[in-house]
Amino acid sequence: MSQANLPNITPTISIARDDAVNLLLSSIAMEELGLSHIINAEGEKLQYILGTLPGVTAPDATIGDVLAMNESVRNMMRDIVKKEFILTNKLETVLNASIMVGPTGATGATGNPGGPPGPQGEQGIQGIVGPAGITGQTGETGATGMTGLTGVTGITGPTGETGLTGATGLTGLTGLTGLTGLTGETGATGATGLTGLTGLTGETGITGITGATGLTGATGLTGLTGVTGLTGVTGQTGMTGMTGMTGLTGVAFFADFFSAASTEFQVGFDEMVTWSVTGPASGTIAINDTNQFFTLPADSTVLVQYYVNAQNNSLDPMEFQLYTVDLDSGALKMGVTGSISTSPLNNMAVASVGGAGIIGTTATQGVALVNDTNSVIGEGVFFANIQLIRIN
Repeated sequence: MSQANLPNITPTISIARDDAVNLLLSSIAMEELGLSHIINAEGEKLQYILGTLPGVTAPDATIGDVLAMNESVRNMMRDIVKKEFILTNKLETVLNASIMVGPTGATGATGNPGGPPGPQGEQGIQGIVGPAGITGQTGETGATGMTGLTGVTGITGPTGETGLTGATGLTGLTGLTGLTGLTGETGATGATGLTGLTGLTGETGITGITGATGLTGATGLTGLTGVTGLTGVTGQTGMTGMTGMTGLTGVAFFADFFSAASTEFQVGFDEMVTWSVTGPASGTIAINDTNQFFTLPADSTVLVQYYVNAQNNSLDPMEFQLYTVDLDSGALKMGVTGSISTSPLNNMAVASVGGAGIIGTTATQGVALVNDTNSVIGEGVFFANIQLIRIN
């Protein structure tokens, strides 16, 4: 039996070791993004069975149906948590891989040739040519990178001045009035019937014949069409608007990122969410000892995105927002612009909100997700997740 041969892979793929590490980190981030979509779908399953999903008619669900759906969501979340542990191990393995490979050393000096060469031996018999190896399978296409943010629309240029109105054309001549037709002759009046005897009404006399209608007069000649007015002068073309600002550069993958999830029972008004499951994480982004806020590195730009699916037992809309945190005292400072998200579902309905914010730092900065609803949120159903990715 012949020995196995490795297939000849063509074309040859050549990438550096640090490129391979970056590709592995990107694949981990893509898997995390996919898990967030699955979590969102599980939340919408609960909304559908409870009849709180906007735009969808609620099914006639029994208590057993609701409990079965809740068990299905719980099993899925258990599998997602297991997947998070696998991704954590994968990330730690990639981050521990050394990419500092030194250059190849210089070639050593050639040794002494030794004694004189021996006589040339007889040529051996030609060996049998082995069969060609099987061509390897084509590798899977890499995941497409995230699309960059849409650039800001440029300012509209001022409207050009209105052109001069053209002169009004001359009014055409009025046509001649046609001749009036001849009046027909009046028909003769019928004879008056005899007066009947007193008491009896006499018969009405016969109505005289109506005279013939006179001939219609000839139609007058149509008046001449007036001369068309001169076309007005074309107005000047308005000034060209200023060119719009160049759009922001698309998000790049950095080694600094952090992911966390929360399944705590409830969150009070103006309180920070406590994150019960943390990781995977990499780089200088960290979480504090109470697992309530994250520390961002100085001189960086970080994208923070979150999702919350929880039961709102109050009559107020459910609202969450990202806040900056004082690292010394742990107190909330101010809301992150554009990160607030609100759901109108209330009165024991399960609502979902999701938002994002971009935070630029000049010094080490804290950030947390805060319940802005004027009531306690949760008390039955609560799940949240958050991702922090450094983009500059």
